[in-house]
Amino acid sequence: MADTRKSKNDEAYVCVGMITAPHGVRGAVRVKSYTVDPDNLVGYGPLFDAKGRVKYKLSPVGHVRDQLIAKIEGVDDRDAAERLRGTKLHVPRAALPDTVEEDEFYLADLVGLKA
Repeated sequence: MADTRKSKNDEAYVCVGMITAPHGVRGAVRVKSYTVDPDNLVGYGPLFDAKGRVKYKLSPVGHVRDQLIAKIEGVDDRDAAERLRGTKLHVPRAALPDTVEEDEFYLADLVGLKA
C-alpha cells in the first residue's frame, strides 16, 4: 500500500506506516510499519500527515508482534493517543534511501506508470 502525495509546496510524501492503536495509559502508540524493518521509521526523522502539515516525532519504546511501540512528542495520555488511531505517517520522498539494485524500486515510485 504505497501512497505518494504532494504537500502544498509540491514536495512528494510517501506513506511509511500507520498508527493502529494506543498502547498503555501514558500516550504510547502502536505503529504498523510499511518498511522492511519497523525501526526504520525512527531513522527517517520526523514523520508527517498526508499533507505535510502536522509533524510527528517518534521515540521507540519497544515492539509488539510486528508493530513498533513509540511515544510521540506531545502525546502524553491514552486519550490523545486514541485520537491518532488510523493516522497515516508520511516522510518526504527525499528522506528515503536510494535503491541499490538496478531492478529495485519503491512501490510509490511506480504508482501512475503505464506499461
